[in-house]
Amino acid sequence: MLKLAVVGDLSQNDPSRLAQALDAAIGVADVVVQLGDINPGYDVVKDRMKSSGKLLCIPGNHDTQGPGNWDASLPGTPKQWQKSIQGITLIGLDNTNDTIDQAAWNMLNAYAASPAQPLFLFCHKPLSPIVLPDGTESTHIMGEGALPCADAEKLKKFLEPLDATLCHGHYHGWTLMKPGYGTVVLDGRGGAAPQIGYTLFYIQPEGWVAHSVTL
Repeated sequence: MLKLAVVGDLSQNDPSRLAQALDAAIGVADVVVQLGDINPGYDVVKDRMKSSGKLLCIPGNHDTQGPGNWDASLPGTPKQWQKSIQGITLIGLDNTNDTIDQAAWNMLNAYAASPAQPLFLFCHKPLSPIVLPDGTESTHIMGEGALPCADAEKLKKFLEPLDATLCHGHYHGWTLMKPGYGTVVLDGRGGAAPQIGYTLFYIQPEGWVAHSVTL
């Protein structure tokens, strides 16, 4: 059984809040994925990447510009990656510019050619609108301001036959969605939301259970 923790956005808040979420997640999980908007918590991430050996990250829109951006603060750290851990495929993508580049499609196509392992896909921005607890809809998603987003639509269509699990940040809360292209967990509680928390998955080849953990 793989224990996977997902930690969301810090998004310009106090880095100690991200440290609290990451430390709790690292303490219980085999692997931890931080979903972007790390800024300004890059030192927190660098320390835990080195000390734990468990932490993977993808960039968010707050990591692409300004002082302390990803390229300046995490030089050489891949923004996109693929890992196979205990029979589970993990793929991290960079969709901060509302596009999916060819390197990402190459990883996805290679997986789809032989999808023997369950797929967990991580990218910062959600692909579909989010229905909020009050029933209103948020389009704080990939392509916001210029919907529909061509690459988001293409990725959704690509994922339809794969039964993937997708994890996103960007939305500063916690939501579980079941659109037609997979199961989606949104978690933005790495310091950006009022409550700090993370998502903990227990994954086996036949399926998974997820817990929303609040600190």
